[in-house]
Amino acid sequence: MLFRSLASLVLATGFAFIHEHAGRSGNADAPFTLLVTEVVALAWLSQRHPWAVAWLGPTLGAIFLLKGPAVLLPLLCLVGFKVLCRHRVRWAAGPVCVAVVAFGLSVGGWAYARYALDGRQFFAAMLENDLWGVTATHLEGHVQGPLFYLNVLQRYHYEWLVPIAIAAVVCRRAWPIVGRHILASIRDREPVTVLMICWFVATFVLPSVMQTRITWYLNSFYPLGATLCGLLFEHAGRSVGRARLTEAFVLTVCLAVVVAESKSLWRLHRVTNLDTSVQGGLREHARRTGHIRVFRDKHYENEAFYVRAVLGGEFSVRDRERPRHRFRSGDLVVTASESPEAGLVLSAVADGHRIYVVP
Repeated sequence: MLFRSLASLVLATGFAFIHEHAGRSGNADAPFTLLVTEVVALAWLSQRHPWAVAWLGPTLGAIFLLKGPAVLLPLLCLVGFKVLCRHRVRWAAGPVCVAVVAFGLSVGGWAYARYALDGRQFFAAMLENDLWGVTATHLEGHVQGPLFYLNVLQRYHYEWLVPIAIAAVVCRRAWPIVGRHILASIRDREPVTVLMICWFVATFVLPSVMQTRITWYLNSFYPLGATLCGLLFEHAGRSVGRARLTEAFVLTVCLAVVVAESKSLWRLHRVTNLDTSVQGGLREHARRTGHIRVFRDKHYENEAFYVRAVLGGEFSVRDRERPRHRFRSGDLVVTASESPEAGLVLSAVADGHRIYVVP
C-alpha cells in the first residue's frame, strides 16, 4: 500500500506529466500514456490470466488510431517481453488469435474508409512524417541533443531529485544486494524485471534515439518513473532506523509535494489563466458588444476554435497586402509582433499579444 501511495503521489505531482500535452490540455498524448500503461499491465496479468492477452488487440488498435506508428513502441515492449520470457510466460493460441482479430477489426475499418477517401495519400504522409520523419530527421525544427530527456526530468521535476537522492543514500548499503538481485533476475529472466526493462526501453531509450525529441514524447515514461520512485522510497522507509532521519525524509517528500503543487498553481494563474489570456480579452469584448470578428496576424487553431465555437464569432487571418479593406467598426486585430495599421485603438495586452479595436 505504501509503495502504491508513493508512486501515485509522484505521478500526480509530475509537472510535465500534467501540463505538457497531457492532463491540462487533454491532448492525444494523455490517453496514449494510459493505453501504453494498460499494455504493460495486461502483459503482466497474462501470467495468471491467459485471456488478458485478448485485450491487447483492442488496446493496441486504440493506440494506433490515436498516434499511428507510435503503436510500435508498446508493440516492441510486448515482443521483447515475450521473446525474453518465452520459457516462463506462455500465451495460448486462442487469446492471441482473438487479440489479432480485435486489432484487425478496430484498425481495418478505419483503414478501409481512409483509403476510400484519398487512396495512399494519407498513409504515405503518415509513414513519411510520423514514422520516418520523427525517427530519422529533426521534424519541424526540433533539434535536441541525445541527453534532452534527462534535461527534461531535471528541468520539470527538480523538486523530486532531493528526496530521490536522500532515498538513494539511505539505501546505499543495500545497493550491492539489489544489484546482485537484479542481475540474477535478468539472468533467470524473471518476468517482472524483464517487463520493467522493456517498458523503460520503449518509453525512454527509443524516444531518446529518435532524432525528433519533444518534451511530451516522454509522457508515457512517467508511470514507470513514478513506479521506480515508489519502490525506492518504500525501500528507503524500511531502511531508515533513526527517528530524526525518518522525519527528515518525510519532510523532504512533503516539501517536494508543496513545491510541485505550487508550480502547477503558478502556471494555472500566469500561463493558462483564461482571464489574462488573449481568449479572455476576446471573451470580454464579445460580452460587451454581443458579436465579435477577429483578424489575426497568423492562424492560431485554439483561438479560431474559441471564437467560432464558443463565442459564435468570425475568425480570419489578416490580409497583409490589403490590410484594411475588410475591417468594420468594432472588429478586433490581434498581433504578436507586427505593428498594426495606423488608426487602430489598443484595447488590451495579454501573453505578449496586443488586441486592437477598429474605431
